[in-house]
Amino acid sequence: MKTSRGFTLIELLVVIAIIGILSSVVLAALNQARIKARNARRASDLKQLQTALELYNSDNSHYPFTSASAYEYRSTCSGQSWWGGSYAPQDVIPGLVPVYIPAMPLEPSGGIGSSCCYIYGVAPGGTDYKLLDFNCAEIDYMGYPGLVDVNRDGGPNTCILDGSAPWAWAVYSGEGSKCM
Repeated sequence: MKTSRGFTLIELLVVIAIIGILSSVVLAALNQARIKARNARRASDLKQLQTALELYNSDNSHYPFTSASAYEYRSTCSGQSWWGGSYAPQDVIPGLVPVYIPAMPLEPSGGIGSSCCYIYGVAPGGTDYKLLDFNCAEIDYMGYPGLVDVNRDGGPNTCILDGSAPWAWAVYSGEGSKCM
């Protein structure tokens, strides 16, 4: 009769180490997939808002004025507002919900403690606008080059339009790129 031999301590440690390495690789891949999914949603939300703003302009001959203000930027825009922070989304760009868009999108990584937010600015007379997805460290700038805001290059200063402000994606009308 043969006696069965158990595993040695070394064999068990080797198996546990291999499982640990494989699980860390899988978790890293899943995290990248989540970031890519949030970036795809950000891009889609910006395009959806851009379409809603253009439809509003087509019907009203101007872009919506904002009733709230958040930050003061040196720009040609009269007011900037943000949501994902202290303002309700429907109050930032009044008149879009529910006629032009069913609901205002929320920043995918938003929530309490998130620095990400959308910022909307409108030029005097409602002639132009700029909409930013602002200050999100995980945004993939190479994946969506058409959305990168040329006024922001990843620096810490949010008030100067010299290219030193934090990264952002933007959609805008005509001269709206000069706003914010």
